[in-house]
Amino acid sequence: MNEPQGKEMLARDLLFKTEIDDGEELIQVLPEVIFARHWLPAAPDKWVERQYGALEQPRPDHAVGYITQQDANSMDPRSKAALERTEEDKIMRLDRYASTSHLHFPFLTCQWKSQKSGEGHYHASLQGARDGAAIVRNLHDFYRSAQHVTSIVDTAHFSLTTDTNSAKLWVHWLENAEDRGADYHMELISQAFLRPLTPRDTGMVDMRKMLRNILEYAVTERLNNIKDAI
Repeated sequence: MNEPQGKEMLARDLLFKTEIDDGEELIQVLPEVIFARHWLPAAPDKWVERQYGALEQPRPDHAVGYITQQDANSMDPRSKAALERTEEDKIMRLDRYASTSHLHFPFLTCQWKSQKSGEGHYHASLQGARDGAAIVRNLHDFYRSAQHVTSIVDTAHFSLTTDTNSAKLWVHWLENAEDRGADYHMELISQAFLRPLTPRDTGMVDMRKMLRNILEYAVTERLNNIKDAI
């Protein structure tokens, strides 16, 4: 199985169905979403920048966020948008607060790799770290500019990486330290093999429960916090 085939199969089986497919309201799942480069964290110092070069533009294989008014209105029947028109207008007028124009405030991103292509979780996790850091920074700056008090959880992000044999679920967050600025963190919280379930191997069931919890939080408390900040 090559990478494009793996992406299509895994996205269908691991991610959420949207409302147009009799799935979840308020969300959109999109492939190859390009995020604004200016949200990437700066290198910690000039030596690191010279040694490793600048980070590439964030571009997850799939991103899950809130559906835009335009996309919701284009569905037949019309889907329910997460933000009201006036709320969306405020975000779009302040363009620097939008990580992408294709969906709002992504909360889950994915990097799919194939063992056949010679890449695996290591490569996917590096790209996932880049994507997650940009999204966390975007949301952190949005809340700070709105003078909206938040916790680390409010600006956290989640990502999936796979190699078509197993899947890993990660959490990303930002902590500000007075002596060294922003620290970006990424921690593994779940992993499971992509194979038929057995009584002795329930790893994928546990991961699916975590993904469901992430979705439930995203369309309730997280969305309400964003609306309050807007």
